[in-house]
Amino acid sequence: MWWYPTTYMIFLLIWPFYHKALMGFSVDVLKQFTTVMLVIWSVSTIVPFINWGANNLLAFLMLYSIVIMIKRMGITYENHKSGFKALILIPYSVAVISIIVLDLVGEKISFAAEYSCYFMRGNYRPVSMMVSIGLFMWGTSWKVRTNKVLDYLAEATFGVYLFHMYPANMTYLFEKLFSLQKVIEKPYAVLWVVAVTAIIFVTGVAIDSLRKAMFSSFEFLTNLIRAKNNSACS
Repeated sequence: MWWYPTTYMIFLLIWPFYHKALMGFSVDVLKQFTTVMLVIWSVSTIVPFINWGANNLLAFLMLYSIVIMIKRMGITYENHKSGFKALILIPYSVAVISIIVLDLVGEKISFAAEYSCYFMRGNYRPVSMMVSIGLFMWGTSWKVRTNKVLDYLAEATFGVYLFHMYPANMTYLFEKLFSLQKVIEKPYAVLWVVAVTAIIFVTGVAIDSLRKAMFSSFEFLTNLIRAKNNSACS
């Protein structure tokens, strides 16, 4: 139902053994191993209809292998800024251009329109992999100060994800309440999407805040009852 937490939980179970194996490889073997994984489960998916078992868990494994390789090779964002910026901008630009071109071609050949977003879909595809690594390395260079508001919102994002990605909620939100089909041809469509996104996010944060309050209240009552029982027993 929620692919991310399920896949991440499985990855965490595998992680201790996987990490130890990657650290046991020589750098050259690690490069070869990572390259083989990327060719089989990422690069190959550029070709439509080809998928040799690529999935979200393998995307985690490939990304982690790349991160370990970067760390062991001593590569930093500061020393390779232009390379990592290109890793973000070039594949993303190519993907956006492909959407525009395939949409235009799709007006005459409907088959082409079906693949307009093909290169951006799938966490294991080259665009997703390259942009993820570029953004990750960029993030390592940030000097972020603690901010209570941002920290609170960051903690709530997982709850927002669970709230709006629940199948029944998705159907109601995106097919009934906020159907994009009704405004897609309107000049304010982009602003409408931004506003809807903000509304859903704020609602999700409110629901997660209510959940936290309920859990805190339950914990407080439980501790209070436990304390009374202990004092009565003594």
